[in-house]
Amino acid sequence: MELIEPLWPRVTRAWSEEAQRLRNQLGACQDLSVLTGFVAPRQPLAAWRSRLTPLIAARRERHLKNAARLAGRLFAEKPKAFRRRIAALWRARERRTAKK
Repeated sequence: MELIEPLWPRVTRAWSEEAQRLRNQLGACQDLSVLTGFVAPRQPLAAWRSRLTPLIAARRERHLKNAARLAGRLFAEKPKAFRRRIAALWRARERRTAKK
């Protein structure tokens, strides 16, 4: 997306920020998956398993729901359609530059 920012700066920046939010949600979900391993039997937090497991599951569900919402917006357009739109933006920029 950084490569095409000159073609479409406002939208590209917004898309990049949205992608970063998606990465954060998925990263938090991954952290919770790791924490789940620590509450397994004979692991360091096993004594807290009954208290932590429902909290971890609820938080993970919330992160996955938010990630799905973000991904739905980011990837709403099919890849070929996206490629065609970027190519059209590139051609339009070339025409504007050639006229100067």
